[in-house]
Formats: sequence, structure tokens, C-alpha cells
Amino acid sequence: HTHIYLFLRKTWDFIHRRPESKLKKMLSRVDYAFTPLEVELQELKKKHPYIKAKPYILRCISAKEPLVVHKNTGDILLEHSANISDNHLDIIAAIKNKKLNLRERDIYVPLSYGNEKLAALVQEEAKFDGANVKCLMEALPFEEYNKMMDGCTHAIFGMIRQSGLGNIFICFRKGIKV
Repeated sequence: HTHIYLFLRKTWDFIHRRPESKLKKMLSRVDYAFTPLEVELQELKKKHPYIKAKPYILRCISAKEPLVVHKNTGDILLEHSANISDNHLDIIAAIKNKKLNLRERDIYVPLSYGNEKLAALVQEEAKFDGANVKCLMEALPFEEYNKMMDGCTHAIFGMIRQSGLGNIFICFRKGIKV
């Protein structure tokens, strides 16, 4: 938790130590901004008209790709990174408490970026009776990651902030229950 606090504190200090004029100048020079919802950028621009940034829209899969409907229960995607805000340990505890039948299912836990110590802890804790847990410690090429997700019918995301939207979008397009 300390590293998150320090990051937030340094960011807060950086923004608030700047005179308003410097902050306006800095923000007016930003060409593109990514917000999870385009309306968020529109509202920001209404409040701060000096922001001229155009929306950067993340497109992970073509909208022309057909939607998928799964007939059988398949594999599970558990989160998308090794970030403390993803709440892996809470998700793992909840799954263990439910005593779900996970036999003959793969559970994919992407941990290739983020906090290495957390990734190691999640890898240690993510053991379920009968399930084949695959902690992905290395990033997969996009095509391989996409193929892995073709076998998933469920995805569990436990973050309480906007995160993992590219993965969630892919899940929706592939008919994966989130």
C-alpha cells in the first residue's frame, strides 16, 4: 500500500505545486487523452476549456468480428495485471469460500506486468482444487492471448476503479461473462 500512497502523494504534489497558469499551459499542450468514457473528456473540457486534447479511443477487436455465444462452460480469466487495486487475494478467497466445481477448467491469471511481489503472492495463493491455474508471468503476443481467451467463458475482475477496459471489451466481444 505504501508505494500507491507515495505515487499518489507525488502526483498530488506535482499538480498542486504548479501555479495555475503553468498547469493550464501544460494541459493545453496535450494532444490526446484517454478516458474510459468519451463523455468524461467532454465534461472535463467543459470545466476546463483550455484543454484541447482529442479523445484517444482504444480499439482492441474489430466491431465487424461476430459476437460469440458459448454453449459449454469453459475456462476463466482472473484479472489482467499484478496491481494491488485488482484485489486478486479477495477474489481468490471468495472463490475458495464458494467451493465451486472448477475441475478440468483452466484459470488464467495474467501477472506479466505490475508489482512483482504481488505477482509472486498471487501465484502462491491461486491454487484451487481440480483447476489448472496458469499464472501468466510473461506477456503473450496479442494473437496468442486472443486465442487463450477464445476458450474462456467467464472473466473475473475485482478492481474498484476503471482499469482493464481493453480486456473487458475483448471479453464482451467474445461473449465471455464478466
